[in-house]
Amino acid sequence: MVYGIGGMANRLISLLLLPIFTAYLTPTDYGLVGMLAMSGMVLTPVFSLGFGTSIGVCYFNTQSLEERKAIIWNSFLCLAPSAALMLCSGWLFSRAISSLLLNNGEYSRLVILSLATTAVNVIIQPFQLKLQFEQKARAFVIFSFVSLLVTTVVSVYEVVWLKKGVTGLLEAQLIGQLFSLIIFSAGTFKSKLPRFTGQIVKELLRHGIPMVPSFFFIFIIQNGVRYFLEVYYGLHEVGIFTVGTNLGMFMGMLTGAFISSWTPYALAFSDKQDEARVLFGRITYYYMLVFGFLTALFFFFAKSVVILFVNVSFYESYKIIGFSAAGQYYCSLFLMLLPPVYFAKDVSSTSKIQGLIAAISVIVALVVLPFSGVIGAGLIVCLSYALLVVFQWVWNSLVNKRVYFQISYDVVRIVWVQCVLYLFVFASFLQSGFVLWKSLAIGGGLTLTLAVALCFCLNKKECNSLLQYIRSLLGEKKSVAKAI
Repeated sequence: MVYGIGGMANRLISLLLLPIFTAYLTPTDYGLVGMLAMSGMVLTPVFSLGFGTSIGVCYFNTQSLEERKAIIWNSFLCLAPSAALMLCSGWLFSRAISSLLLNNGEYSRLVILSLATTAVNVIIQPFQLKLQFEQKARAFVIFSFVSLLVTTVVSVYEVVWLKKGVTGLLEAQLIGQLFSLIIFSAGTFKSKLPRFTGQIVKELLRHGIPMVPSFFFIFIIQNGVRYFLEVYYGLHEVGIFTVGTNLGMFMGMLTGAFISSWTPYALAFSDKQDEARVLFGRITYYYMLVFGFLTALFFFFAKSVVILFVNVSFYESYKIIGFSAAGQYYCSLFLMLLPPVYFAKDVSSTSKIQGLIAAISVIVALVVLPFSGVIGAGLIVCLSYALLVVFQWVWNSLVNKRVYFQISYDVVRIVWVQCVLYLFVFASFLQSGFVLWKSLAIGGGLTLTLAVALCFCLNKKECNSLLQYIRSLLGEKKSVAKAI
């Protein structure tokens, strides 16, 4: 809950800053930021050596506080030279990287700034995970929020006051990350530091390195289209895509909060799988109903959002918002399919499926993007995640039917819900123009109609339970009003 509130606050500040930054930065500027961010996303898991996963595995394999402290410290000792290697290599080849990534060697300074921020992001991971593992959620959120405020203030000062454009934005991100490193690591350096331990490092690498390909494949699925957009259309279209993607990522707050609760809940059934067979299928269906409805809202109100929050030169980003949100919806649905894989201890198979989908997305991007533009890029990301769900379901239910724990899904109802959602999403694209009242009215009408349509996807027992729940909520509100 606390992490959800912190993430919501961060997203809200980012949303409120959009009208300011889109007034001072052009779509091409945002294209530069998007491409540089893409490079950071692919380099972070590689030079983090998969420690984002392995630190947790090693940390919870022991109950000794001294050993846990040693794991965090040795992680830092490994990641610091790894980040330094990345930064030094980037500095030496910054002009070549700029030419390859941005088709212009003159952006080498921006490349160095971006890589420096990525390097700090790699180093800070053990200290952030330490707070999470110690269940110090409030401290984590406060530190993150303060760092965000520092980044925000410096960004506004450099972009608006000093008019430094993309350079100012990247400098502010670097300053914010350095400040974050200081406050997150402060507690670690107060006491006596453990020694470097080869055995701990060996375990960290053993659990971490195999996860790197999986992170890389997910990166390709989510961000690979940016590179092809830049090649075919230039940085302007990448900027439009970046803004739309960021707005759609608000859906990730909702799905992320759900998955953070779902994963430990589902794994708790590892020794009582018979009870979970029907239960997991029902939860999946209700997830698709509720979060599918929420995802549709991102399509319905996309134009309203861009009218309210971005400069007119970014209005075309509305085409991406819904697809970005749908990608988050399908990504979480994919994660809901993984408990049978975990129960069978066959986690490596997910990397193969992710690799296959990543290859398909690249091939489709090469063929489709030259004539589909930014909307094609959004659609490719969305469909790649949808394919990830389909392939994982086929792998679980058909290929490994006798090996994996089988969840009982109501396939007919699931397909019906998806068809209803697709129909309404298609209808949302029929509205024309950028008139706020018109967009809000059409979005509101589609929302109410979809809500009614989805109610027909519930059986009688489910409808009665829903009505009883609504009545209880209304009853609580009346009692609170009387008490006031």
